[in-house]
Amino acid sequence: MGKSYNDIIKRLEKFSVAYHKNVIFRGLISFISILIILFIVICFIEYFSFLNPIYRKILFWTYLLFISSLFIKLVVLPIFNFIKKINSNEEKKRVAKLIGQHFPEIEDKLNNILELKNMDGQSNSLIEASIEKKYLNIKNFSFQNAIDWKKTIKYLKISSFPLLLVLIIFFSGNTRVISQASNRIINYNTTFTPPPPFIIEVQNEKLEVLEKSDFELSVKLSGNKKPDKLFINTNNTIVAMEAKGNDLYSHVFKNVTNNILFELFFNKTKSKTLELVLLPAPTINEMKIIVKAPKHTGVKKQEFINSGVIKAPQGSLIRWELKNEDTDSVLFNINNYNFILKPDENGYCFLERKINKSSTYSISSSNKFSSFKDTLQYNIDIIKDGFPLISVEEFSDSINLDNKLISGVIQDDYGFSSLFFTANIKNPDVDTTINQKIKINLKSKNQTFFEILNLNDYPVEPGGEIEYFFTVYDNDKINNYKKTRSKNFVFKKPTKKEAIEKLDNENEKIEQELEAQLNAMSELKKEIEEIEKNLIEKEELEWNETEKVKNLLKKYQKLEKTLNELNKNINNNQKERNQIQKISERLLQKQQKLEELFKKIMPEEMKELFKELANSIEDFDKKELKEKIEKLKISNDDIEKEIDRNLELLKQFEFDQKLEETINDLKKLKEKEEKLSDLSTKKENELNKLEEKQRSNLTDFEKLKEKLIQLNNLKKELPKSNPLNTEKIEEEIQKSMENSLMQLEKNKRKQASKSQQLSSKKLSELEEKLYTQKQKESMDQQIENIETLRQILENLIYFSVEEENLMLTMGEVNSDDPRYIQFMHKQGDLRNDASIIEDSLFALSKRIPEISPNINREINVIQEKTNEAIDHFRERETFKGTSKQQYVMTAANNLAVLLGDILEQIQKELSSDMPSSQECQKPGKGKPKPGDLKKMQQELKDEMEKMKNGEKTSPSQESFSKELVQMLAKQEKIRMTLQEIEGDLENKNEIKSLKEAIEKMEKNEQDIVNRNITIETLRRQREIENKLLELEGALREQGEKKEREGYESEDYLNLENEIKLKYELIKSNQKELLKTYPPSLTNYFQEKVDKYFNKLIKEDL
Repeated sequence: MGKSYNDIIKRLEKFSVAYHKNVIFRGLISFISILIILFIVICFIEYFSFLNPIYRKILFWTYLLFISSLFIKLVVLPIFNFIKKINSNEEKKRVAKLIGQHFPEIEDKLNNILELKNMDGQSNSLIEASIEKKYLNIKNFSFQNAIDWKKTIKYLKISSFPLLLVLIIFFSGNTRVISQASNRIINYNTTFTPPPPFIIEVQNEKLEVLEKSDFELSVKLSGNKKPDKLFINTNNTIVAMEAKGNDLYSHVFKNVTNNILFELFFNKTKSKTLELVLLPAPTINEMKIIVKAPKHTGVKKQEFINSGVIKAPQGSLIRWELKNEDTDSVLFNINNYNFILKPDENGYCFLERKINKSSTYSISSSNKFSSFKDTLQYNIDIIKDGFPLISVEEFSDSINLDNKLISGVIQDDYGFSSLFFTANIKNPDVDTTINQKIKINLKSKNQTFFEILNLNDYPVEPGGEIEYFFTVYDNDKINNYKKTRSKNFVFKKPTKKEAIEKLDNENEKIEQELEAQLNAMSELKKEIEEIEKNLIEKEELEWNETEKVKNLLKKYQKLEKTLNELNKNINNNQKERNQIQKISERLLQKQQKLEELFKKIMPEEMKELFKELANSIEDFDKKELKEKIEKLKISNDDIEKEIDRNLELLKQFEFDQKLEETINDLKKLKEKEEKLSDLSTKKENELNKLEEKQRSNLTDFEKLKEKLIQLNNLKKELPKSNPLNTEKIEEEIQKSMENSLMQLEKNKRKQASKSQQLSSKKLSELEEKLYTQKQKESMDQQIENIETLRQILENLIYFSVEEENLMLTMGEVNSDDPRYIQFMHKQGDLRNDASIIEDSLFALSKRIPEISPNINREINVIQEKTNEAIDHFRERETFKGTSKQQYVMTAANNLAVLLGDILEQIQKELSSDMPSSQECQKPGKGKPKPGDLKKMQQELKDEMEKMKNGEKTSPSQESFSKELVQMLAKQEKIRMTLQEIEGDLENKNEIKSLKEAIEKMEKNEQDIVNRNITIETLRRQREIENKLLELEGALREQGEKKEREGYESEDYLNLENEIKLKYELIKSNQKELLKTYPPSLTNYFQEKVDKYFNKLIKEDL
């Protein structure tokens, strides 16, 4: 076919499609319109008529069938026809007819074309020419115009009516008509009751509540007949709802844990069954908190379960472990910082934070039903690591004043990292800082430390100062090791002048205090005498008297305390002075003796007497109290004498010390002047500096002159003192030094140097003068003391002998004998002799510190017992009187032994002070040779054998005793010489052999004393001879070349006399001891007693 025919066919097909679409569209519009209108009509019928289920069922299915049929007819069939006939010839003819109805002039032409097409047997060219001709006639016609779209639009307008009706219903608020009616029609099997007179409207958007939460149900009533009450039925439990006003009612479901079904009603009007749905709430089932304190605290790991309040040290690492349920995320807020935690599949999540300050934190969880509600809030109380504490105290060492005892206490919460000692030394020229680390226990939280600070170890110059303190650091690494510093301690080292002036002032105060105590002792003596008088006059012991005694004891206690403090101050002053300026060995020994004397001012016996007095007061024993008061009176005199004596000795020592210091200062000034003399001759030395040094020397000499004045003043207070008489030489030195300065000012160096040499010479002369005078006075004093002590010792021995003779005489004389009174007067004369000895001894003790307080107290015992003996003789109590005489004799003998030792000691000191003279006088003095000792031992053995065999007899007991004393002196002399030789030996066996010989000699000495010369004694003598022979050979083999010279006869006689004196005293002691035990002892016990006495005698020897 040709193109014209094909074009006609395409246009017809296109028209057919458009035509059918139009038909289908009209059917759809008609269907929708009928659907809506019919639906609204049905709804209105149901809404207002409330049909029963059967009618609603019929209505529902009728409506459904009608609508379905209508949809098939108007929509489905046209579509089906369109699909079925779209390309058929019938459809093309029907379409051509429809076009021809709209365009009548081309109707036949279209039909002719379609028919020509169907003519297959004809000539094709004629047919095509005919079709082409007809095509040209219909070519310009638009077939689409044959579709009646206006009618379709009319249908559309009509269909807008049901839509408008729907809009009117919607916007009028009557949608419930459609909704309720349609609901009832659809649910045609459900029985619906007519609407009540009021409507119950639940105001809550959703009836949902989180687990374990409260839910408030809110309901509003509307309608014409609203009730004034409303009830809720939950699980057959009916509760009236709470009226809120404005037709609102509420009910709270508490702690909901399950779904809840409920109904709202009033009378017969009920709501439908409602359900409150339980939603799972995010829950934290367990909270575990692990606190790891910083390592330095030493605090162990802590765990808290379900307890959010935390107390932890600063810097602790805190870990929260949360076990969650129904939780999607956890919000952890700490110090306004948020952390979102996501639980794992098991519901666990955790957070770790290092906390340095007190904080608050909160935890809340969420899921799809709850968003971070029910926040839990807790506090973290951080225990801060406080600053370390340090307390330091300083104590002065009573032994060494340069030592400072530092006692410190350090404390911290957890421990320490270090302790440092810092010393800032400020000297006139340069400052120095010293840091030292102190060793401590770093883990101990509370500890003490002690340090001895020796100020001599630090370069503090006179006039400078040292400031020191301690710094402790704790172990708090978090806060960079906090530190605390102790208080500052400052020691200002005075200049030598300042220190000495201070000590002089303190010594003056001590002397004044001692004088005050002397006056106090006088007052105490008056009080004792008054108490003693009252005790004699009154028959009974009264309360007032006991109170006086108590007050008296308190005063003595105060006195004891004061004396102890004075002693301590004296010791401290002397030690401090010794550190400033060293003193000689002689003065140091005197100082030590003085210290001992001060310690013994109040003896232990007097302290015991105080206790006994207190007991007597408690027992209300008048007799005992009277006896104790008498003893206290005597002891008071003893103390008063000791204070007076120590005061005098202290003044003497102060003078000696100052004199020695002055001599040393003169020596130093002399050296400075000599050095300055050398410097003055050298021109390279600046003149100004030389003048300055000369002025300094002149100033030092003026200070020395002041010291010399003080020395003269001190010397005037001492007994038997002579002035120093140094004024002339002082004036010469002053002029010479002033002349040196004047020559230097005139730049005359040589003349200045000569004057300085002269000054140095004069200073040396002054030094020599003072030293010589000191030595002479000291030696004269010692010689005088020796003579006085010898005289006292002779008087004491005479007193002892006379007392012994009188004791023996009184024991034999009958009390009725006329001579009894004469002998009693003789005892009184001896008492006067004892008083003279006492006064002499006390006066001597003020010059000799070696005389201990016990010696002065021993002479008081003699006086006391002598008075008691006289009292007993007056009462004709001879036995008691002689027993007191025995005490007197014993005390005298003891005193003689003590004084003999002191005399020997003083003689040795005098000998050591004059070494040159002794050497000149006794050039041959030395140790005897072993051969000489062997010869002496042989002579001694012969004498013993003669005495043992009775070959050597004595005309009297006295001569026999003298022989024993001579033998004892020889043996002791040999033994003492051997002890000196012991140090020269080198061989251990020889030393052992020598010691054995000495031990045998000691046993022989004991036999001699006991007058017990036995065969054993002689055997030991022979063994001693052999030992001496061995010793002689050993020394010869050892190459000993020094000659050992024998003792001079004078020394031997002195030793013999000394031993004789000791022997006589020991003999007296033995006699007294023999009187103290009964003579009727068995031989066994007699032997034991003899051994005991021999032991005592050996100790005395």
